[in-house]
Amino acid sequence: MLSLDKTVTSLLAGVGIIGLALGFVFQDIAANFISGIIIAVQRPFMVGDVIETDKYFGTIESINLRTLDLRQVTGELVRVPNRKVFESAVINYSVTTRRRVDLPCGVAYDSDLEQVRAVALAAMQGVPNLLPDRRVEVMFTGFGDSAINFTLRFWIPYVRQADYVGAKSEALMRLKRAFDGAGIVIPFPFARSTCRRRCWRSCAGLRPCPAPRHRTVRADFSPISWVGA
Repeated sequence: MLSLDKTVTSLLAGVGIIGLALGFVFQDIAANFISGIIIAVQRPFMVGDVIETDKYFGTIESINLRTLDLRQVTGELVRVPNRKVFESAVINYSVTTRRRVDLPCGVAYDSDLEQVRAVALAAMQGVPNLLPDRRVEVMFTGFGDSAINFTLRFWIPYVRQADYVGAKSEALMRLKRAFDGAGIVIPFPFARSTCRRRCWRSCAGLRPCPAPRHRTVRADFSPISWVGA
């Protein structure tokens, strides 16, 4: 009788361990299934929508009970578990059918900012697919290390990601062309070096430069200059 009690106890313990293991195994499956049902009922998005969720961005190809099939803009098909979608924030870019494009840029410190604004706004005249009820904006955002930064903002109709990328590319080309024509400088980085007076010939490449006498101070947008001690 005692031996039978031990056998029953061992069997019950084994069944408990197996049940616990199966519970962990099927926990994610059940969570994905329940999340899929909630998504199907609430319908926060549909096939063909462009969304961003759980660090993935793309177009929805199918919605299943366990996974969400998302085609990324680079071509990969990602199957995101419904639990991840349900627990994460979801940005649906197809809901409003419009999107704002932000194009950051910078101009030299000696630029006339009123002229910069006027030239940028004029460059955007005639850009295809601009929303007529939202005006183009030029917002100066701060003083950078070697440039005054601003953001060119405008709104476009949005159906797919190519609309956004194409509009941003068109605005960049128009802005660069307009600034070149107006003589407005978009700075680019140079290395500024500081040398002692005695080793300027070395730094110019006329003879070897002793390492302790030459150092790079910082990277900025100014031409290379030689500073005597």
